[in-house]
Amino acid sequence: MNKQHSAVLLMAFGTPLSDDQLLPYYTDIRHGHAPSAAQVAALAARYRAIGGLSPLAKITEQQVAAVKKELTARGINVPVELGLAHTAPHIAEAVEQLVDAGVTTIYGVPLAAQYSSFNARSYHGKAKAALAAHPGIRYVPVNDQGGSTALIDYWAAQLGKVREVIASPQTAVLFSAHSLPVRTLAAGDPYKANVEADIQATAQRANLKRYWLGWQSAGKTGDKWIGPRFEDVAQQLINAGAEQIISVPLGFINNNLEINYDVDIELRQLIEQAGSRFTRLPMPNADPALAATICDRLAAAGLTKQ
Repeated sequence: MNKQHSAVLLMAFGTPLSDDQLLPYYTDIRHGHAPSAAQVAALAARYRAIGGLSPLAKITEQQVAAVKKELTARGINVPVELGLAHTAPHIAEAVEQLVDAGVTTIYGVPLAAQYSSFNARSYHGKAKAALAAHPGIRYVPVNDQGGSTALIDYWAAQLGKVREVIASPQTAVLFSAHSLPVRTLAAGDPYKANVEADIQATAQRANLKRYWLGWQSAGKTGDKWIGPRFEDVAQQLINAGAEQIISVPLGFINNNLEINYDVDIELRQLIEQAGSRFTRLPMPNADPALAATICDRLAAAGLTKQ
């Protein structure tokens, strides 16, 4: 097979790069429905609170570079493009880049910790829509076929670094993941079970006996979202005597708005105002563990040395 016959399309959420991109970004998230001026102002205030714009764009570029490096180390020399769901370069643009490169098979993989059919369907749908004009190109959706072993090892190692703190009965370990509408579970989405399985595996690897799970960053919609909220769990832990809470956002792979604001500002404020201490473990970002996880999934989906 020609080296360039296969390619990898890495897909991520995207983030605005300047203030003037906030409105189109927010509108795209809302499926073309423009937000109110108040909603845009609230989003802008959240970005200002974390120092301006999110570091997500730079981190995502670093993750793409790390995946390319890991693929090369495994003897897989194929084109790799990044496509974003809500900002440029959009997924359709990345697909066209790969089409122009002459590839015949595209492996599309969302940059995510755990598989959710609710989220993955959107990413894969955008890629397939872009390929509708190119029926000769095969699209392979890559989800969680290869598991999350490297990321589980990463979080277990981070917990190991605070082993002495965790040993105190006054310290609580609070895992968190992004909430989704409850209706997605009724539709058979395995996301909640995947998150819980990864947490259990991480706890076993770290020899962690006591831990809790809270769901964060639920959307402001009329839907019921997966709970309990991590703010409520934290408050319950404090009420029960927790003097320190260790935040482990295992459902995320990088420092984004949900981490730098929802965790580092809102959750921290709740905990510290109650008189307890707060510590968040470092995010994987461009750690080799993330690249290894993505490449394991690609290998399980059929991408081999070329």
